[in-house]
Amino acid sequence: MKRIYTFIAMAMLAMTAMATDYTDSLSVSLDGGKPTKMQDVVITLDKNADETYNLTLKDFSFGGMSVGTIKLTNLAGTTSDGVTTIDTKQKTTITGGTLGPLLGEIEITLKAKFTSGKLYAVISIPVKVIGDVVCVYGAESTVTRISTLPILPGQKADAVYDLNGRRVSTIVPGQVYVIRHADGTSVKTVAK
Repeated sequence: MKRIYTFIAMAMLAMTAMATDYTDSLSVSLDGGKPTKMQDVVITLDKNADETYNLTLKDFSFGGMSVGTIKLTNLAGTTSDGVTTIDTKQKTTITGGTLGPLLGEIEITLKAKFTSGKLYAVISIPVKVIGDVVCVYGAESTVTRISTLPILPGQKADAVYDLNGRRVSTIVPGQVYVIRHADGTSVKTVAK
């Protein structure tokens, strides 16, 4: 009997060890209006045994309205150069809060990129009466880190390559990269 309880406790511990809490700012705009920015919002991302993910935004509220908890489950992700990308639509019901239960089942669009330390996500929630609620979490440049490479004024980076000639979307500080600009010029640089 003790073995069963030990096994259950270990399984529960293993499941909670795969959860990552990200803390960042969240900008919320209503039907394309001016965004309202909130600080220190937590989104939890769990990795399931089948390599899918669950994303939870607990107790979401904006403009004084308590919306509720948004949970999207079994999300497929693709990983390249250390960045995992999720791009999906999923029907769900927002639980808790005052507004969420009134919406019933809705189709939420999620576009997210994350590493072990940073998460960038755009969550679109269609609300028939007031229009789309768009939530932007974090900053994309903190996940991909491409923006930390030096770009000269008036130039635009077309692509970034490592010294093996592989196109990369994530850079590692201290490594050397070749930046190809849209105007055809290239520059070799050390990422900071």
